[in-house]
Amino acid sequence: MTKQAVRRPYAVGMQRREQILDAAMEVFSTHGYWGAPMSEIAARVDLTPAGLLHYFGSKQELLAAVLVRRDAGFLSSFEDALERTGSFCESMREVMAESVASAHSLRLFLTLSAEATNPEHPSHLFFQERYRSSRSRFTACLEQAKAEGEIDARASGPVMIAVLDGLQLQWLLTPEFDILAEVDRYLSSISVRRDDAA
Repeated sequence: MTKQAVRRPYAVGMQRREQILDAAMEVFSTHGYWGAPMSEIAARVDLTPAGLLHYFGSKQELLAAVLVRRDAGFLSSFEDALERTGSFCESMREVMAESVASAHSLRLFLTLSAEATNPEHPSHLFFQERYRSSRSRFTACLEQAKAEGEIDARASGPVMIAVLDGLQLQWLLTPEFDILAEVDRYLSSISVRRDDAA
């Protein structure tokens, strides 16, 4: 068997998994976890429920894969932007603009994070750890930005997360809400003004 013959089924399988994850993101974002039928996810990618389970062994496994992929993309985007721009505020604004451009991903996050306040929810531990990790990461990034003179010393990582999550929720509920203008206003409020730094 040639290497190409081995690679082809693997590549097709990976592409199929990505299609399933895309469909699952849309269905979970609309119905939440409890209300999302596996049959609907399967139908969106022309599979039977049994065929879907060939790629993901359970609904919980599928949910976990969706959440991990969504979070990895968010963190990667922020870290890439920070390395490229060298600015905490510019990087955060870029990521927020990207988040708004992907409404399904944003709705998924907010819907499931609300559901996950129930300790019986399958993603309860994921979101607990996700917020612990986010507080730690953004606090560290803020501390670096403070040391570089970009961010006010009083800025708080947990408060920033709460503000940005709250702005995203308001935008989903009221699409005409100018979320990026409010993001800019918030980032300006925690930035060190040029005349103050002089």
